[in-house]
Amino acid sequence: TMSKVTSTQVNAGDNNATIHNTTYPLSAYFDNLVKCLLMTGLRQDGGQSNLRNAAYSALMELIKSSTTDCYATVLWCTGTIVERLESLLQMEASLSGASEKNQFYELEGLLCGTLQSILR
Repeated sequence: TMSKVTSTQVNAGDNNATIHNTTYPLSAYFDNLVKCLLMTGLRQDGGQSNLRNAAYSALMELIKSSTTDCYATVLWCTGTIVERLESLLQMEASLSGASEKNQFYELEGLLCGTLQSILR
């Protein structure tokens, strides 16, 4: 799984403290990975074949395992996710059909889940 590939935390002996590594193998690609996953989340066909869900799930795992050299991108991503959530909430009143509402709630959950991953 993605979390096994990107795991970066190490126990620091007897005091059970956690040390975050300063870098990891995906650091060089982190910025582009985040941007591509965010773009995938915006695709018109994102609702098909679980694409949007997979993109945000991968983004959440990538962020959860990020190291200190990736924090600037995580900060930028936070702003992007908040903007998307604000835009989405403004559209809520205009939703009419059950299908639109289901897509709305699914995307809202994915965005909130991504923010939760950032806060951890």
